[in-house]
Amino acid sequence: INAMISAGRLQEAQQSIDLLRAEAGEDPLIDGIDAFLAFHRHEFSASRDILAKAVKTPDAPIWWKVLLTLDMFAMGDSDQAKELLLKVQSEDPKGASEAMASMGAAAAQDFNQRPSVEVMLALGFLYRTIGARRLELTGLNGALRKFPKDPRLLVERLNLLADASDPKTIVEEAAKAIVDAPENDAVLGAAGSLFAKFGIFDKAVEALQKAEQLNPQNYRARLDLGAALQGQKKLPEAQAELSALVAVTPPPPTDILVTAYATLGSVLTELKRWPEALAMLQQGVDLKVESAQLLNNLAWLYAVS
Repeated sequence: INAMISAGRLQEAQQSIDLLRAEAGEDPLIDGIDAFLAFHRHEFSASRDILAKAVKTPDAPIWWKVLLTLDMFAMGDSDQAKELLLKVQSEDPKGASEAMASMGAAAAQDFNQRPSVEVMLALGFLYRTIGARRLELTGLNGALRKFPKDPRLLVERLNLLADASDPKTIVEEAAKAIVDAPENDAVLGAAGSLFAKFGIFDKAVEALQKAEQLNPQNYRARLDLGAALQGQKKLPEAQAELSALVAVTPPPPTDILVTAYATLGSVLTELKRWPEALAMLQQGVDLKVESAQLLNNLAWLYAVS
């Protein structure tokens, strides 16, 4: 059956699974094959539901858990996918490595047979996890030729390029991504972050302000906007932006909130508003999340106040 799936003979594979169930009844091993078929049909929700139950059986194959993370990532549950994959890797590093290699090969073959943005995102997640950044970039480039201007692919590619060694190319690609998806807050946020990284604060602020206008819940873009305004030395504007962010209810994710307090404390330090700076930095410390930026900004405050 797995050979049928790999060859793209999905209907035959389904018929074989149905016959197997009729003969053997309910069996977790059949469920695993059924989930594998559902993934290749791009029925990620069905595959995830099957696997969520199957992985709880004793001695469940590791590849089921890896496939479950691909389903999660394809459906946009990236945090849950990362958490599960880290757990699998810590429990059985060798088995996880072998399972990721086999599932990566299966997903790559599936993309070649039935191109899909979701499969490429899941495959990119797997490549990133094993450190195969060149394979991820090659895959994203190929996917964008098939799905030009898809914002999800554009964002993933920009995030990958953030660590590239050629600033000129990175900035050009960020500008091009904005042209391709001018009304997508995630693309604008990713591009704005890259502009800010290379000190092009005017373009960064323009992109990030538009991202916030399109989606006020894009907290990463709002955080980067505050930092970009600080980079422009527009300190009152930066202070207002970051103060609004830390006051959001319900609060943003903890990692963003800690960085927001750290950056706000830095801005207030530059404004020589020492007590307020200390209060903001202390609130960041109270979140009990390790942050070098937070500790460095506290040390700077004590040094200059």
